[in-house]
Amino acid sequence: MKFVRILALMLAASSPTLVAAQAVAPTETTDPQALAAALALFDGPDLEDQLLASALHMVKASMDTEIEALRARDVEMPETLVEELRAFLYEETRLMVEEMAPTFRQDAAAVYARYFTAEELKELKRLQENPVMRKAEKLAPSLMAELSKIGMRVAAERMPDIERRGQELVEKWIVEKAMMDAGPKT
Repeated sequence: MKFVRILALMLAASSPTLVAAQAVAPTETTDPQALAAALALFDGPDLEDQLLASALHMVKASMDTEIEALRARDVEMPETLVEELRAFLYEETRLMVEEMAPTFRQDAAAVYARYFTAEELKELKRLQENPVMRKAEKLAPSLMAELSKIGMRVAAERMPDIERRGQELVEKWIVEKAMMDAGPKT
């Protein structure tokens, strides 16, 4: 299965209409037949390329959202810095994908095999050939990037308050720890 198909399935799984289905717990053991069927989902020759393309779409969306949030707070970054950061993040993403690529197919199949039966995985494989699924496969990186901006935008807006509150908690802990370390005064 091509990675973008996985993303399309993840998109479907995040749908509010499927929240109840997400309550299904993974099985403790992996059925060898389910694992074999899951591996068949990831049989595309360009899995690594699609994994990288999807990851880069997500990095771009995340960075674009963060830059928008900074601009909303009147923080302007020089374009040269933005491009240097983008190049740095793209390179790091490429290295991470390169590192996980050798085992990704097996690792991803093991995850699917814990959540789906062999029969269900065979049905997913059959659905891969559906024209609508093929369209979703092509659109998945763009959809994921756009959809992720929704949550990232809210997170970026809340970040100053989260950072402030987090800092307050750490400072409170430092004071309390110092008091405990000092012990009771006699």
